Amino acid sequence: MSYDEVLMSTNADEIQIEMAPEMCLPIITNYFFCEICGENFLSKNELRKHKTTHKAPKIFSCNMCLKIFTKKYNLQQHLLSHTGERPHICQICNKGFTRKKYLVEHYLVHTGEEPFVCADCNEGFITEEELKDHEMLHTGGYFGNLVYQLQLSLLATRQPSEKFLL
Repeated sequence: MSYDEVLMSTNADEIQIEMAPEMCLPIITNYFFCEICGENFLSKNELRKHKTTHKAPKIFSCNMCLKIFTKKYNLQQHLLSHTGERPHICQICNKGFTRKKYLVEHYLVHTGEEPFVCADCNEGFITEEELKDHEMLHTGGYFGNLVYQLQLSLLATRQPSEKFLL
């Protein structure tokens, strides 16, 4: 079997190649290839890992609204939206949350801590998402810069007692 035939072959898991030294090609033994795409591997383990890329991802679907998820955990979290269950409860105000992450963020409301700070104006935020939304005002994304400039000009023209209205 020629070297090219080995590379194109898709009907065996293991191939041994022995070629004459004058052909200047390496001698390959125990060469493994994927029968789906023809890619070659030096070990069965590499081939086994590669074959998982050809498998369809697992799909988890909600039996109430037919939304689909690729991770079981995400489906479980989604199901809470149908049941109204909020298993993560704030010890301070008894507000419930579907995810522990949201409870942790909520505690910052009680402490007043704002760990995410805008580099442009030093305004603080509880979540990174809020900071990213705010930064759009400075960068002009979503017409943010225009809105930000309008807010600044409105604040400049108002009396101190009116500034809370924005």
